[in-house]
Amino acid sequence: MPVRIYEIAKKVGISSKEVLAKAKELGITNAKVASSTLDKITAEYLEGKIAGTQEPEPEPAPVAVEPVIITAPAEEPEEETDETEADAEQDAAEEEEEEEEAEEPEKEVEAEEPEKEE
Repeated sequence: MPVRIYEIAKKVGISSKEVLAKAKELGITNAKVASSTLDKITAEYLEGKIAGTQEPEPEPAPVAVEPVIITAPAEEPEEETDETEADAEQDAAEEEEEEEEAEEPEKEVEAEEPEKEE
């Protein structure tokens, strides 16, 4: 059964022009255009020669992926102490205010009680 040049090109994965060039190089006179036909034996011979001359595409080498370690940024101790001291001073001031407020109502209660006794 006859095989067309463009069928060989499609099967091998190259252009018809490249198949025709290889056929001419091998002395196959029937191969003149992409629609030219070759007998099955000649077509197999041509395919074999083309497949033998093609270099298989090398597979890319696997790239070793190193794990990425993500760490929190280092905190500077100077900043922490400044914030800690400011927080401690603020807490102390708030506690003093609370103590003063807590003492004041007791005085009022004591002052009110003697008035009621009279």
